[in-house]
Amino acid sequence: MSYATLGSIDSSSFNSTKYPGVCKPSTTATLAAFQNLQTQLNRVAQAKNLPKVAVDGDVGPGTVALAGYVKAVAAADATGADTTGDNTVADNAATLASVIDASSCTSIASRADDIAANAEMYATALGVPSTVPAPVNTSATTLVSSTGAETQISGAVQNTVSSAAASFGALGTMEQVVVIGAIGIAGYIVFGGKKKRSRR
Repeated sequence: MSYATLGSIDSSSFNSTKYPGVCKPSTTATLAAFQNLQTQLNRVAQAKNLPKVAVDGDVGPGTVALAGYVKAVAAADATGADTTGDNTVADNAATLASVIDASSCTSIASRADDIAANAEMYATALGVPSTVPAPVNTSATTLVSSTGAETQISGAVQNTVSSAAASFGALGTMEQVVVIGAIGIAGYIVFGGKKKRSRR
């Protein structure tokens, strides 16, 4: 049986008040996590003939509804889960169904990483390709801070974030840990070095 990771999307990294019913990312890291969530839910939707959502990074009514549909089909596939660790469809389905609370955008957004990781395993067990077609995002991608200030993401940055989210989501858990560690070390060297120079 696969095991769910703990969700780690802090509520301060998305805004759930400016647009009622929509959780909008406040940082590019959260945007990438939300887009990966939508990508992985769309992979399940592809296999189960469910309506897909645009990979826009907004956890709104469409994403919440799709998460609810995915929970239902996963719960149905979970019948016969054997918990032996052989990563069957039923085992992955059982884990995914247990981590989704589709009651609000906040319940989905706060566990976006957890849901995405388990949806990815489930979709892979179902034999779904790593990328599937999705509806086109017709609105500008924006980040919304906790105070409600908005920053529009340009098309080039948005495409880079979407590509990075897809690439990161395609990595295994250990590979993701290594990438995050490398980014952290690079940031420490760059910004730590600047602090040391400025003290001189």
